[in-house]
Amino acid sequence: MPVVVQSEFNCPSCGSLSRAPVRGSVNAQEEPSVKKAIIDGSFFDYVCESCGSKTRLLYNMLYIDPVRRVLLYLIADGGLDAQARMMSAAKDLPDHEGFILRVVDNMNDLREKY
Repeated sequence: MPVVVQSEFNCPSCGSLSRAPVRGSVNAQEEPSVKKAIIDGSFFDYVCESCGSKTRLLYNMLYIDPVRRVLLYLIADGGLDAQARMMSAAKDLPDHEGFILRVVDNMNDLREKY
């Protein structure tokens, strides 16, 4: 079961305090609907409950595709040590040997490499 935490942020349109689900990882095999949302670009979209404005909330996330044997680590915060963080995250995963490990820094690259 994926771990989902609620992250607080201020809506860029109206400034109201909002909460949105944030996931540290996604497994494409276990959650095909999430894979589809990443491909169509809606995964990181959030609609403000106060004003109805849609905004994109990018955050660091590990995308796992066991069938294609791919691990993609989205580093959304511009961290310079992205490769080190990817390797650190990957070493904690069971049976990741033989996986392709990639680091991306934006949603388009995540979608392209999924």
